[in-house]
Amino acid sequence: MPFKSAEFVSAVFRPRVAFVPVPDMAAWFEGVPEFCCRGLTLAEVDFAEAMAQGNRQRLRQAASLPIQEMPISSALKVEYVAIALVPPIQYDAAFKLSEIYPVEFNQVFLQIAELTGAGQNYVKP
Repeated sequence: MPFKSAEFVSAVFRPRVAFVPVPDMAAWFEGVPEFCCRGLTLAEVDFAEAMAQGNRQRLRQAASLPIQEMPISSALKVEYVAIALVPPIQYDAAFKLSEIYPVEFNQVFLQIAELTGAGQNYVKP
């Protein structure tokens, strides 16, 4: 069966979103302590990878680690979280979140990765 490319191109899609509860961070929220996050597009994933390469040095300095001890995967996770939270947060806040609340940070990152892998939601007319 052929792909309906014209229909696909004209269809409307919206990013998938999910909420990640973070009860241990309640002091830092007004209302329900949860992060709203969304999936990323391919362009955003590529942007995050490029930024992670450049920000690895900045992360190393903030964490007081030799650059060889700062995995690129850590820098990439910080970029994903900064971009994919709704609303987005500043890079410095995403990094501090990874340092102070590493479990919650990783839960948010994993949710973003899952949403990204699932693609966007088709909005039926």
